[in-house]
Amino acid sequence: MSSTIDTLASIRSQDEVDDLTQLQLRVAHERLVTQRSSMRALDYRANEAGIESIDSVENLVPLLFAHSTYKTYPESFIEQGKWSLLSTWLDTVSTCEVSKIDMSDVVDLDAWIDRLAEAGITIIASSGTSGKHSFITLNESDFERLRVAQSQMWDIAPGIGHPDSRPFAYLGPLSAPPLLGARRRMLPSGADVLTNERVRLAENVEFARVRNAVANGTASPSEVKHMESRIKERSDGLLSELKVIADKIFARRDVPQTISGMVGMFWRLMELGKEEGIPEGSFHPESLMLMNGGLKGLVVPDDFQEQLDRFFGNVSSPKMYGMTELSSQMVMCEARKYHVPAELLPLILDESGEHLLTPGEDRKVKGRFAAFNLLIEGHWGGVISGDQVTADFSPFCECGLRGPVIEENVIRYSELSVAGDDKLTCGGTMEQYIRGSIEPELA
Repeated sequence: MSSTIDTLASIRSQDEVDDLTQLQLRVAHERLVTQRSSMRALDYRANEAGIESIDSVENLVPLLFAHSTYKTYPESFIEQGKWSLLSTWLDTVSTCEVSKIDMSDVVDLDAWIDRLAEAGITIIASSGTSGKHSFITLNESDFERLRVAQSQMWDIAPGIGHPDSRPFAYLGPLSAPPLLGARRRMLPSGADVLTNERVRLAENVEFARVRNAVANGTASPSEVKHMESRIKERSDGLLSELKVIADKIFARRDVPQTISGMVGMFWRLMELGKEEGIPEGSFHPESLMLMNGGLKGLVVPDDFQEQLDRFFGNVSSPKMYGMTELSSQMVMCEARKYHVPAELLPLILDESGEHLLTPGEDRKVKGRFAAFNLLIEGHWGGVISGDQVTADFSPFCECGLRGPVIEENVIRYSELSVAGDDKLTCGGTMEQYIRGSIEPELA
């Protein structure tokens, strides 16, 4: 790690830094110089835009990748088991030499990921709820830097300090789509985990295929029956294991502890607690509840959040904002603002994702969120999201910590569209290029 990145990684939210943007731009330029030769998509974009150096925020905008860039592979590669071609695609958006790895005996998506892991390449996959996963690569130094950044988040969350030495429970599988085998590297040692059983991406892809077949009327009754049976089997198994970890959580509710998981799993945990007669508000007030993501189809009453608040009581439950492709998260402070850590260089773009927007006199600006993660080497750190945000670039937040911050009202552009889509211009451009760059391999 260069001394510049070392300096950047050491900056905490309470530190005042006069030249932070310039420091971030120097690191971004280092990334461009070192990564474009090993990443075809980045080299193409830089050549097309005529950018040889990053000395301003404006220069960085044309080099940002759409969040959808990491799922631009043809679905036929997975459906037809073309694992070498999937590796060739990944080479275009990765600094790792993926396509040189032998895939001759790989049988499914999980085996492809395992083969890459054997070669020292860690794949991070999005949950793929729509049926198509994003795939990005991280290297060993990335994990160490992300661990440090994750620890520093707790400077921001109100009232909890650093939870490293507390009991930790993760309400999810150790090996799950968002982090796969990499999850074990990020959790504290000795953490209680919902299950060690692997959630298989190949099965998720098959479920998505059957759901699409149901939607267009081509699914056979046996396919639907098998899918429903597997989903029920998986759900029943997780519920049984949830009861085991719930007993541990409830037994130590009089001491500070950390619980992390999807909102839907917290709801299940609360239901079990009520069945066992656990009183509302009986958790230690210095406990930390990290409720991530959404309900994933779980049907709950309209007042579900109020019920969760009553059951867990006066604990710290800060919201976090982030995305798989960005690798870092922003935690909410007591003023209900998401703080952008020093390793992220935030940019607010117009809806098309092509132009940088300038904050007004109040230092606020509303638009499409984009950012550059300056700690990442395994893939290009510049990402344009699908989210509309309001950013405040004031030097300090109402909570007293350093800005900039993102306000709470984050919404997806697809939700603002009558058609339910997101017209991000650069996403289509990059997809055409990437597909074109692997055309010779398809011949």
